[in-house]
Amino acid sequence: MDENEQAFGKFIEERSKVLGITLRGFAAELDIAPAYMSDIEKGRRYPPDKKLDDIARILKPTDKKKEKAT
Repeated sequence: MDENEQAFGKFIEERSKVLGITLRGFAAELDIAPAYMSDIEKGRRYPPDKKLDDIARILKPTDKKKEKAT
């Protein structure tokens, strides 16, 4: 298990909770199995490259510098 995978999975898990997105709901949005989504959140797997854009769209990450500027 890679540190980056764990950190990425933790980010996904935490951001999903903030946005009120369930694991099953997130998995459905990505068209993957909930078990696979759980593995991503736990850092046991990394999402396929083709799903990264979808993850970014769903999670709507923000730039902290932009938040501080406003």
